[in-house]
Amino acid sequence: MNLLKDIFLVRLLRVATEWSYRKVLKTFLKFSGAAISPANVDDRLVLNWRRHVISVEGLTKTTWNNKLTHMIALFNFAIEEGYIRQLKIPLMERLHGQMLSERKP
Repeated sequence: MNLLKDIFLVRLLRVATEWSYRKVLKTFLKFSGAAISPANVDDRLVLNWRRHVISVEGLTKTTWNNKLTHMIALFNFAIEEGYIRQLKIPLMERLHGQMLSERKP
């Protein structure tokens, strides 16, 4: 995965952070299919992934938000560096933090 190698080269990340990026991408590709193109990542796929992470895997909303944060960073880097020709990240930025702010006081 050249994208991961390049992001790790450009950004000085802790080893644990690099591990986390790899894990999030691996779990997303397992859910969506390893051959998926970034151009095919759309709102519906992100929403279905969110449902899967929270409802099927039983992970917390905080964990979902963490996964989404990593995916946003990867998409932003891919756009900035010309890996993909997209102007926006599908739904991700709108969802980021939304679930945590929906908690009842």
